[in-house]
Amino acid sequence: INKVIAFARAFDSELILLHIEEDTTFKAFDYTQLDGFKTQVQRESNYPKISAKLMDDTEVMEGINAYADEINADMIAVSMRNRPLVKRLFNRSLSKRLAHHTHIPLMVLHTEE
Repeated sequence: INKVIAFARAFDSELILLHIEEDTTFKAFDYTQLDGFKTQVQRESNYPKISAKLMDDTEVMEGINAYADEINADMIAVSMRNRPLVKRLFNRSLSKRLAHHTHIPLMVLHTEE
């Protein structure tokens, strides 16, 4: 996230941390946790232009694209983790699907697991 913050800071942009819950039968995340994470990121990065949004009951890729359109986003940034071979063979990653199905510039960052 530090790389995304550095990029946002260079353009004095707002950074929105978007979390989407696909399966609402088991809520793994609530707004309190997301807001706490946002506050921690703001404090550690010393960058105040960070907000958070929690969406649920939507497919992740559709939710990202719909929200990006709603707020007229200039860019989407996602992290890409190394996945086991079996998962790579049978499931395309979110970042690869987004690369083919979004009309907004996409920044994909590789992360260590």
